[in-house]
Amino acid sequence: MIVDVYHDIVCPWCRIGKAHLDQALSAWDGPPVEVRWRPFLLNPEAGPEPTDLMTYFREHHGVADPSQIFARVEQAGANAGLRFRFDRALSVPTRDAHRLLALTAPERQPALLDALHHAYFEEGANLADLETLADLAGDVGEDRAGMLRRLRAGEGTDALEDALRQSAGIVQGGVPFFVFDDRYALSGAQPPEMMLRALAAARDAAAGATAGGGA
Repeated sequence: MIVDVYHDIVCPWCRIGKAHLDQALSAWDGPPVEVRWRPFLLNPEAGPEPTDLMTYFREHHGVADPSQIFARVEQAGANAGLRFRFDRALSVPTRDAHRLLALTAPERQPALLDALHHAYFEEGANLADLETLADLAGDVGEDRAGMLRRLRAGEGTDALEDALRQSAGIVQGGVPFFVFDDRYALSGAQPPEMMLRALAAARDAAAGATAGGGA
């Protein structure tokens, strides 16, 4: 079974959604599940210079007090065992971070995504900085120097742009957006029990299709 997760790395609800999916998969007793991370840009026009996230919300969204918005996310994160420090977070473009994730070996991608989330939401890391991205790749077992060369060379750029175009045509209602075996979709950081229901529904639908095809 395949679960496609459409996400942006700087999306707090995507981080919470991943935690919920991880919880659901730890309780799942059905067929093996492959998770594929699909890129999406919340802010495709983000400038190259990092901007304090609080300032960004005030200047670009007209929100006088962003802390009220962030408090809701912080509570949802705490319920999922996650910590958010929005006072440290920066508004940055995420294309290079998505390229890094795609260039990383599939078995290391979950750990890398967790590391990216931790660095961004808790340490205030600049995820548009290639040296920072290479450090995080090295921390999860990738060849740091080799990954830095690949990032600097622009490897994966064309593939990323193709994937972003595909995501724009699939995502409905924002990210995170989960597609279970190309059969069922969930929008938002749904609780683990909802994801388990979607997994079971996709499994049962596949079994029914197989049985019907053999009749």
